[in-house]
Amino acid sequence: MFEYNKWNQEQWREFWSSDAEKAKEMLEAYERPLYIHVGDTKGKMNVTKFEDECFEIYTEKIWKVEC
Repeated sequence: MFEYNKWNQEQWREFWSSDAEKAKEMLEAYERPLYIHVGDTKGKMNVTKFEDECFEIYTEKIWKVEC
């Protein structure tokens, strides 16, 4: 799983605090299908990004990137 990580820690911080448009732009670096595990970061990030039609709740802590 971690061999597919293309970002450094600062880029992940940027992603977690970003809005939907910035998140989608950043996620273009990854192939699909793509699932994002939020783990315990949920309280430390901007979750409104996942209200966009490009994201689907897969489980409580996992979102699927649809576009």
